[in-house]
Amino acid sequence: MVSNPRKSPLSCVVMGQWDAETHVRVASAIKSARGNRSAQWLADTTMALGYPISRAQIANYESGRKKTLDIAELIILAAALGVPPVALLYPELPDGEVEVLPGWTATSWDALTWFTGTVVSSHTNSRVAWGLSEGAQLVDAVRKRRDLMLRLPALQARAEATSADDRVLREAALLEVSTVRDEIHRLSAVIQTVGGVLNNAPTEDGSGGAWSAQ
Repeated sequence: MVSNPRKSPLSCVVMGQWDAETHVRVASAIKSARGNRSAQWLADTTMALGYPISRAQIANYESGRKKTLDIAELIILAAALGVPPVALLYPELPDGEVEVLPGWTATSWDALTWFTGTVVSSHTNSRVAWGLSEGAQLVDAVRKRRDLMLRLPALQARAEATSADDRVLREAALLEVSTVRDEIHRLSAVIQTVGGVLNNAPTEDGSGGAWSAQ
């Protein structure tokens, strides 16, 4: 019979160390981002944002007396400090070493790209090989679609500005616009297939949808 590693005393120690070290890292990042501003300032800012965290809670977490920080607290503290939440999780960007999961060490940048789904199927750690999952496909498709929709207006403007007398250049510009529109439609279909939400379907010019460029 195969034993459950989660019940192993050694596994519990390793997981406990990883959990504790993660909180130490986040607490240090919060204190560093706060700089010369007081814990009371940070508490007041969280209150202004609608989710108050007391000065004592902040001071206790930074000092290690408070051992946990929930997701809501992480988000509101990051917003109050004006930093991305992921920068509190992996603060020593780009090359600082971090234990992403128990036993898996990587640079802070690799940890960030894993956490945000920026890089699909690039990590060799078999325990987190999510590259083919629908969640990973969704994040990848949304990012690519967003980038294309931001590019599209400039491509359309360039095509319209190309002289009709220069048929070769104009056809090339129009082809590029058409190719980008087709890819936007394809990515929209992928997003919907894997459970993503689009506020409206793309229009014929490739615009529209939840991530349409303004």
